[in-house]
Amino acid sequence: MRQEAVEGELAAVRARITALGLTSRFTVPGPLSSAEVLTELRRAHVYVLPSVDEPFPMSVLEALSVGVPTVVTHSNGLARDIASSGAGRAVDPGPQGLSEAVLTLLAPSENTTASKAARELATSSFSMDTVLDTLLGVYEDISR
Repeated sequence: MRQEAVEGELAAVRARITALGLTSRFTVPGPLSSAEVLTELRRAHVYVLPSVDEPFPMSVLEALSVGVPTVVTHSNGLARDIASSGAGRAVDPGPQGLSEAVLTLLAPSENTTASKAARELATSSFSMDTVLDTLLGVYEDISR
């Protein structure tokens, strides 16, 4: 068993899961390497980032890049792109909107469609080549 650094609310989350008697239903692995993150994302059906005011969350981009439909709050910097592309859902903060979006995206046909849209969004809007092309255009415009 690997040693883990205790991060953020990890201990509190694990304690709450135990207190609720839900240890057989949850896996909370703690810190993961980059390769482990991608392995876990590929196993996921939906990625949820319920935080507010995230300007450009890399974890969402990682999920989209492997075709995982994503649920974010409206204040997330990627919310508009995710919602308009069909790569997931943007919701108001709180359990009601989050749970409804997750349940919708767990339906097989919805999940398949959103998964394809997630990969397309990551490739067409946020790949290194796309970002580089955009930046080069901006730099060329301001250098004239």
